[in-house]
Amino acid sequence: MVIGCLVSFTGFAQDESSDTPLTVGGQVYFSQNFISEGLITDTYDWRSGVAGGVFAEYRLLDILGVSAGALYHRTGTNGIPTEQLFFDREAIVATGLIKEIDLVYDRLEVPVSASLYLGNLRLTAGGSYNFLYNGEAQVLESLDGAEGYTFIDVSERLTRDEIAAFVSVGYSIDAGVLRIIPEVQYNKGLTSINNITGKGDIYTSNIMVGVKVGYSLDLGIF
Repeated sequence: MVIGCLVSFTGFAQDESSDTPLTVGGQVYFSQNFISEGLITDTYDWRSGVAGGVFAEYRLLDILGVSAGALYHRTGTNGIPTEQLFFDREAIVATGLIKEIDLVYDRLEVPVSASLYLGNLRLTAGGSYNFLYNGEAQVLESLDGAEGYTFIDVSERLTRDEIAAFVSVGYSIDAGVLRIIPEVQYNKGLTSINNITGKGDIYTSNIMVGVKVGYSLDLGIF
């Protein structure tokens, strides 16, 4: 009897989702982030972050969907080299014994993607535009044997605009008008975010684990 009810519920959910191909909702992620001097080499230390926002997806076919969204990220990296963000003549470098520099910044992401559905398995690839702001260097110093943090605004030392590419693997759970999609995503910046002339390139990367929760809409126009 229980199995029969589950089969009936699954069939109902599939019928509902096929009749309402437009889904809108929210998404939240926990992320692990790092920055590298090249696209694949010289990686700095990882730093945890969070992201959240909204999305919309339209199923063109049973196996194909397209989506767009907006995400806010609180992200960064640890252990960034002094020479990447500062000059030797700057007081923070000349007078202090710097033990570590951690970089924290906010970014707004606008992703666009296409998803291939293999049953409930969801494979996604796409690109995104990112707007970076509120860059802050958290500098750990040792002065006269005592350690302490100095916080320096480095927003102007980072580019405002970044282009990135991403891939993700998720699983679509249809429950009537609700869709729940847990997923894992890898995002890679394709343009350097270093805005200081004469310094090296630095590229962002992050691995995100999270979930999309959407509501299937029937607007009567599709």
